[in-house]
Amino acid sequence: MSVFDQWLSSHRPDCQGVSGSLKSAIAHYVLIWSFFEHQIIQPADDRLREQIARALMPNEVSNYERIEDAAAKGLHDFTTSKRFRQAYKYFSDRHIDGAQISTHLEELTRQAGNSLNRIEQVFGDDPDDYTQRIAALLHIAYCLRTNLIHGFKWHSGLVGQEENFFYASHVLMLAVDHKKDPGEV
Repeated sequence: MSVFDQWLSSHRPDCQGVSGSLKSAIAHYVLIWSFFEHQIIQPADDRLREQIARALMPNEVSNYERIEDAAAKGLHDFTTSKRFRQAYKYFSDRHIDGAQISTHLEELTRQAGNSLNRIEQVFGDDPDDYTQRIAALLHIAYCLRTNLIHGFKWHSGLVGQEENFFYASHVLMLAVDHKKDPGEV
């Protein structure tokens, strides 16, 4: 057991149930998110701040707006790829129980009401607009990141989260692989 595992186990005994594959999935997710944020979210932030500066408005941009801008203006359509379709089905099945949102989605979006609205709307309507479908999965990835990094995941626990990080990582990789060049935006 590594010094990190020992420390976590001494502070959170339930960490002993966290498998090596889950730890690996989390580590990969965090690294991929960091690269995704640099490649996709930062250009969206730059676009939004430029618009705000031209409009002489206060310089406040939310993460919700960054994700929406990235999906609408920074990415080509990758919704037909097998990995996207698998992730979309997985998250749709996990977060919508019939016509109702699941407790998983409520837990995931507890700190992000706007993201809940986007995800619920997309999974409920299943729109043809690829930007909305991509935005919904990017919001899920963002909420996973927020819950993990800001400690909310400790409330519900990490066990059973491996598939969430697996599918979210694939969506982030697809986004980076399908980003628009700055001249295309």
